Amino acid sequence: MIDIPVGRTRTGKRAFSIAYKIEFLRQWDQCIEVGAKTRLLRETNLDYATITRWIHARDSGDLEASMVTAADK
Repeated sequence: MIDIPVGRTRTGKRAFSIAYKIEFLRQWDQCIEVGAKTRLLRETNLDYATITRWIHARDSGDLEASMVTAADK
């Protein structure tokens, strides 16, 4: 389970911090058993489309760029 809190937007949608995304993707990459990724999605109440966006952001360097921008603030 991920111990990093999830925030909320003004409209009530969940807002995930960069730290949460990084921790989730670390756990995602460690899922090697059959059904492990599905179990992780269910535990965190996330859908595959959201994770796909996070993976693409990480692979394209956008997630790292967000970290640098946040650190510079």
